[in-house]
Amino acid sequence: MSKRAPFAIQLRPVSLLSVFILTALLLPPTAVQAQICPYVEINGMDSYPGGFVTLEVKIKQGASPITVSGFDFLIGYYQQVLTLADVEEGYELKNCGWEYFTYRTSTNSGCVDSCPSGLIRLVAVADINNGSSHPTCFPDRPSFYIALAHLTFQVAASADYVSFSPVSFYWKDCGDNVLTTIAGDTVFFAESVYNLFGEPPLPAPTTLPSFDGTPESCISVPGKVALRSIDYLNGRVQIFPQLINRGDLNLNGISNEVADLMIFWNYYYFGMSAFDPIRWRQQVAQTDINGDGVTLTFRDFVFLYRIVVGDTPPVPKSSAQSLSATFIQDTIAANVTVASSSKLAGILLRFEGLIEPTRQWPVWQLGWSYWPDTVRNVTTVIWLGPDRDCCSYGQMLTNTGKGRLILAEAVDWFDSDVKTHIITTGVTPTYGDVNGSGSINIADVIYLIVYIFQGGAYPIDPYHGDLDCDGSCNIGDAVLLLNYIFASGPAPCGNR
Repeated sequence: MSKRAPFAIQLRPVSLLSVFILTALLLPPTAVQAQICPYVEINGMDSYPGGFVTLEVKIKQGASPITVSGFDFLIGYYQQVLTLADVEEGYELKNCGWEYFTYRTSTNSGCVDSCPSGLIRLVAVADINNGSSHPTCFPDRPSFYIALAHLTFQVAASADYVSFSPVSFYWKDCGDNVLTTIAGDTVFFAESVYNLFGEPPLPAPTTLPSFDGTPESCISVPGKVALRSIDYLNGRVQIFPQLINRGDLNLNGISNEVADLMIFWNYYYFGMSAFDPIRWRQQVAQTDINGDGVTLTFRDFVFLYRIVVGDTPPVPKSSAQSLSATFIQDTIAANVTVASSSKLAGILLRFEGLIEPTRQWPVWQLGWSYWPDTVRNVTTVIWLGPDRDCCSYGQMLTNTGKGRLILAEAVDWFDSDVKTHIITTGVTPTYGDVNGSGSINIADVIYLIVYIFQGGAYPIDPYHGDLDCDGSCNIGDAVLLLNYIFASGPAPCGNR
């Protein structure tokens, strides 16, 4: 059985797709262009035949930031290699309350030669002016990546004829791959398009369709200002053979050691520099600890931690449950409270700003650490639970310094898919206002009963669902709230 060199691009000469990929990836290198324009990027990730991989579509501002409140992207991929499995709105857009996000998929009719056979259109608008609540923030912060969308693909099980498969921006008409301002009076078009960092931009196109950007004939929008001011960076999936030594991050032939866990841990603080500069691709490929086909996820990290501490054998077996967890940051009291529908084994938090957190929850022996990154102006916090009896709700940490919670990930003790939601408040909620509406009424009782008996959403703040202060949220709290509203009974304990 032959072995494939990890960095070799192996192509079948009869494949037109392969010819395009080889051309796109082997352009002559040049110096990396200084980032002046904002750029929209599809990142690159590693996978293997039959595996799943999630790519981010993200924006990073340049020297002259622009305030973006809408985009229309068209992305092409090759269905011979990749099958689209899921599309999700970026976490930043969700947490900021963007009001519209949708996607459409199609095949590229009339496609010949090297054009993409599959197309994904992503459309988002921050504010549709419908009188409801308005977005609280926009992806306009410099020197910081903001995820706009997440694309999950499955690699074909027979994908052994190509080491790379591009996922690229594609232009079929003049309205593709544009961004707009809040007022909608300015449209931003492509300045340059790149396949890889360090390579020259692709030649400017004169006609459509094109991989290379917007032709000059498109730069005119009646009644609006049209600017060339966005750079686009294409993505790719690099395909490796099926893993046989999952969990061996330090590549010493032994899987699931503390040393492997420390490498993974450092990745969340220092990024890709945590890996060996020569062998990083092999290391990343070993991080699919839970065997779901996706590398470098927090679920993989927590699964590795559980193997190391002896909580689970190194046999991937993901839970079929889909759970939820809410993270409430109180910017006045300077704390973060967690409300989860299951006991949590690990939490990853990232704050924009430099803070010093103080842990309130118990941990495993090495289960608490944080890193203030002065270069990116972010603080990353990792908490790992001590055992399966801890923890699901309560105040997780307090902090000094100024920082806004921008990312939260959580994993339970069964490797479940835990969906997270971030709430930022500067006002302490009223006990009994379990749905966060600003008042106490029958809707709060119904909300509480649905949670207790039907597994509905957790109370917005867990302390404000524990109305008798007995340490849990149960039917006694619903009865107390009913008596308080309709029978002049005692007030919830936190309001006394």
